[in-house]
Amino acid sequence: MVRILAAVGSRQSVSLAELTDELEVSAATMRRDLTELEQQGLITRTHGGARGSLGPPELPVRLRDTQSRDAKRAIARAVADLLPNRRLAVALSGGTTTAEVARALAPFSAPVGGRP
Repeated sequence: MVRILAAVGSRQSVSLAELTDELEVSAATMRRDLTELEQQGLITRTHGGARGSLGPPELPVRLRDTQSRDAKRAIARAVADLLPNRRLAVALSGGTTTAEVARALAPFSAPVGGRP
């Protein structure tokens, strides 16, 4: 799906034939994927293809989470290494890299409301 969005985004409009050739999938598979992306508001289906929706699309978390996974893990390890080795509270915002940071910090956490 990420590759479909990249193709649509780079060309503004793309035909079904171009997508199936480029991604080496069947037309039926591509139609299903385009329908799903349209239902999420990420593209607009056209007769014989697709075009980008208005404005830059924001990828769903399940797709963003798979991008640059090694880099996110490296950042998370670096953040965990920067924290002092004592009890403290850490506030995190949302995002896929932040989720990786939370996973890296999990082994150091005490139960909520509990004592270490």
